Amino acid sequence: MPESLGVGLASEKGDAHFFADRVIFKGEVLRRPANAKNCRILWEYLFLLLDDAGYAEIIRWEDHDRLVFRICQAEKLAKLWGLQKNRRNMTYEKLSRGMRYYYNNNIIAREPGRRLLYRFLQHPDEIRRLLRRQGGTYMSRRPKASEMASRENSDTDSESIQHSVPGVEEQQSASPSPDSVWVKPPLSPSVQRAAILLMDMRRSPTSEQQEPLDLSVKKGSP
Repeated sequence: MPESLGVGLASEKGDAHFFADRVIFKGEVLRRPANAKNCRILWEYLFLLLDDAGYAEIIRWEDHDRLVFRICQAEKLAKLWGLQKNRRNMTYEKLSRGMRYYYNNNIIAREPGRRLLYRFLQHPDEIRRLLRRQGGTYMSRRPKASEMASRENSDTDSESIQHSVPGVEEQQSASPSPDSVWVKPPLSPSVQRAAILLMDMRRSPTSEQQEPLDLSVKKGSP
């Protein structure tokens, strides 16, 4: 039989009945930890539960020295966290999403190949000291895979511009160089010679400044 409910208004959510300081889940009373009244951070809340033997059936230390812990009853843990955060629709799926955020912040990690087995990467006291040194913000997180891919694509785009084939930059420029026409590959030798001849004609003196043509060659020709 569940223990006496006492005074307080209840709200229902599926199999759970929430009160101010407890939740009845599938006929069992789950009480809010006495020392967690103002706790709103998930990793701190988990540590409080781990240090309270009354919640060992829900979450317990697997290896205290290595800070490895096991979640034994995920649904009950989710209801306790929902009671703590005043979120009646809390599920373990939502809670686990919050835990995954800690993977990128060097707070909590999953133990490889073990279901519902996790490890604090640092002792909570050390985490708090680091947070105080960083002004209350989480440690510099490792970039996610999507961010890494975005950065790699950005780097690739930059490199492709810097190492592009000759002539691409001139085509993209608003004012291309007048000589760029004969340095763009691929050009056949005949086209290059024609381009060079054209450039020489542009640079030659005007018709008024040209000397009279020597016609002796024509007169002496057969």
